[in-house]
Amino acid sequence: MSSTVTLSSGHDVESSFLDTTLSLSSDEQKPKAANATSRAALERRQLLHNIELLKLSVSVKDNQLQEMKNAHAVHAEDTAEKLADARHQCQLLQARLNFCTQSQQEEKVRYEQRLRTMD
Repeated sequence: MSSTVTLSSGHDVESSFLDTTLSLSSDEQKPKAANATSRAALERRQLLHNIELLKLSVSVKDNQLQEMKNAHAVHAEDTAEKLADARHQCQLLQARLNFCTQSQQEEKVRYEQRLRTMD
Protein backbone atom coordinates (compact mmCIF):
# COMPACT_ATOMS: atom_id res chain seq x y z
CA MET A 1 0.00 0.00 0.00
CA SER A 2 1.92 2.96 -1.26
CA SER A 3 0.66 6.49 -1.22
CA THR A 4 2.48 9.54 -2.45
CA VAL A 5 2.01 13.18 -1.71
CA THR A 6 2.99 15.84 -4.24
CA LEU A 7 3.82 19.28 -2.88
CA SER A 8 3.92 22.35 -5.08
CA SER A 9 5.73 25.50 -4.03
CA GLY A 10 6.60 28.78 -5.77
CA HIS A 11 5.06 32.04 -6.99
CA ASP A 12 4.13 31.24 -10.51
CA VAL A 13 2.24 27.95 -10.62
CA GLU A 14 2.55 27.59 -14.40
CA SER A 15 6.24 28.24 -14.64
CA SER A 16 7.84 26.83 -11.62
CA PHE A 17 6.68 23.61 -10.20
CA LEU A 18 8.69 22.11 -7.60
CA ASP A 19 7.52 18.59 -7.27
CA THR A 20 8.37 16.96 -4.08
CA THR A 21 7.20 13.47 -3.64
CA LEU A 22 7.14 11.96 -0.26
CA SER A 23 6.78 8.31 0.11
CA LEU A 24 4.69 7.47 3.10
CA SER A 25 4.65 3.78 2.50
CA SER A 26 7.60 3.04 4.79
CA ASP A 27 6.45 5.64 7.31
CA GLU A 28 2.95 4.15 7.36
CA GLN A 29 4.20 0.61 7.74
CA LYS A 30 6.38 1.40 10.75
CA PRO A 31 3.56 2.81 12.86
CA LYS A 32 1.20 0.04 11.76
CA ALA A 33 3.79 -2.61 12.56
CA ALA A 34 4.66 -0.91 15.81
CA ASN A 35 0.98 -0.41 16.55
CA ALA A 36 0.23 -4.06 15.80
CA THR A 37 3.18 -5.13 17.92
CA SER A 38 2.19 -2.90 20.80
CA ARG A 39 -1.44 -4.02 20.48
CA ALA A 40 -0.34 -7.67 20.52
CA ALA A 41 1.94 -6.97 23.48
CA LEU A 42 -0.89 -5.18 25.28
CA GLU A 43 -3.27 -8.06 24.60
CA ARG A 44 -0.62 -10.53 25.79
CA ARG A 45 -0.04 -8.53 28.98
CA GLN A 46 -3.80 -8.36 29.52
CA LEU A 47 -4.12 -12.12 29.06
CA LEU A 48 -1.20 -12.76 31.42
CA HIS A 49 -2.80 -10.41 33.93
CA ASN A 50 -6.11 -12.27 33.59
CA ILE A 51 -4.28 -15.58 34.10
CA GLU A 52 -2.64 -14.22 37.25
CA LEU A 53 -6.03 -13.04 38.54
CA LEU A 54 -7.49 -16.47 37.85
CA LYS A 55 -4.56 -18.17 39.57
CA LEU A 56 -5.07 -15.91 42.57
CA SER A 57 -8.79 -16.67 42.58
CA VAL A 58 -8.10 -20.41 42.39
CA SER A 59 -5.56 -20.11 45.20
CA VAL A 60 -8.03 -18.24 47.41
CA LYS A 61 -10.76 -20.77 46.68
CA ASP A 62 -8.34 -23.64 47.33
CA ASN A 63 -7.48 -22.10 50.71
CA GLN A 64 -11.17 -21.69 51.51
CA LEU A 65 -11.77 -25.30 50.53
CA GLN A 66 -8.90 -26.47 52.75
CA GLU A 67 -10.33 -24.45 55.66
CA MET A 68 -13.74 -25.99 55.06
CA LYS A 69 -12.20 -29.48 54.93
CA ASN A 70 -10.33 -28.83 58.18
CA ALA A 71 -13.47 -27.47 59.86
CA HIS A 72 -15.43 -30.49 58.63
CA ALA A 73 -12.75 -32.87 59.93
CA VAL A 74 -12.81 -31.17 63.34
CA HIS A 75 -16.60 -31.29 63.38
CA ALA A 76 -16.57 -34.97 62.38
CA GLU A 77 -14.02 -35.72 65.12
CA ASP A 78 -16.12 -33.87 67.71
CA THR A 79 -19.23 -35.71 66.56
CA ALA A 80 -17.42 -39.06 66.76
CA GLU A 81 -16.31 -38.23 70.32
CA LYS A 82 -19.87 -37.27 71.27
CA LEU A 83 -21.13 -40.51 69.74
CA ALA A 84 -18.58 -42.53 71.70
CA ASP A 85 -19.56 -40.70 74.90
CA ALA A 86 -23.26 -41.29 74.19
CA ARG A 87 -22.65 -45.00 73.54
CA HIS A 88 -20.69 -45.28 76.77
CA GLN A 89 -23.46 -43.48 78.64
CA CYS A 90 -25.98 -45.82 77.01
CA GLN A 91 -23.96 -48.84 78.17
CA LEU A 92 -23.84 -47.45 81.71
CA LEU A 93 -27.58 -46.83 81.71
CA GLN A 94 -28.21 -50.30 80.27
CA ALA A 95 -26.07 -51.81 83.02
CA ARG A 96 -27.96 -49.83 85.68
CA LEU A 97 -31.28 -50.89 84.16
CA ASN A 98 -30.19 -54.53 84.11
CA PHE A 99 -29.05 -54.26 87.73
CA CYS A 100 -32.32 -52.63 88.79
CA THR A 101 -34.39 -55.19 86.89
CA GLN A 102 -32.40 -58.04 88.38
CA SER A 103 -32.73 -56.52 91.86
CA GLN A 104 -36.49 -56.15 91.45
CA GLN A 105 -36.83 -59.73 90.23
CA GLU A 106 -34.82 -60.96 93.20
CA GLU A 107 -36.97 -58.83 95.51
CA LYS A 108 -40.10 -60.26 93.90
CA VAL A 109 -38.86 -63.82 94.34
CA ARG A 110 -38.07 -63.18 98.04
CA TYR A 111 -41.45 -61.56 98.57
CA GLU A 112 -43.21 -64.51 96.96
CA GLN A 113 -41.21 -66.92 99.11
CA ARG A 114 -42.20 -65.03 102.24
CA LEU A 115 -45.83 -65.16 101.18
CA ARG A 116 -45.60 -68.91 100.66
CA THR A 117 -43.96 -69.47 104.02
CA MET A 118 -46.72 -67.49 105.74
CA ASP A 119 -49.43 -69.63 104.27
